[in-house]
Amino acid sequence: MTTIEKKIILSRKIISLFLLLTAFPSFAQIEVTREEKTTLENAVDSLMGILLDSAAAPGMQVYVSLDNEVLLHKAYGYQTYKAEKKVSLSNVYDLASVTKIAASTVALMKLHEKGKEGIYVEI
Repeated sequence: MTTIEKKIILSRKIISLFLLLTAFPSFAQIEVTREEKTTLENAVDSLMGILLDSAAAPGMQVYVSLDNEVLLHKAYGYQTYKAEKKVSLSNVYDLASVTKIAASTVALMKLHEKGKEGIYVEI
């Protein structure tokens, strides 16, 4: 298997995980303990390390929230593969093709869940 094929498989796994984690709304207030936040951060750090080590992406930001509480907001790696400038929490990203689908699907599901007419509005 080539490096490109490995990166494609890894990217698909990450997108699947993202969709799985964001597709199920919470129906009750959930309180997250400090230990659970630490476990989340360690798991994300590990996954981001794998992504960066495999050169699947030069860098990224991760933002996780639940019930309007920020559980994790962290920057990893560099803005480009040349590794000249580190990713910061203030970086703004272009929405690439897969991101458009993944992010907009979840956003539309949330709008629908809240009774908004976002899904049926013609764009």
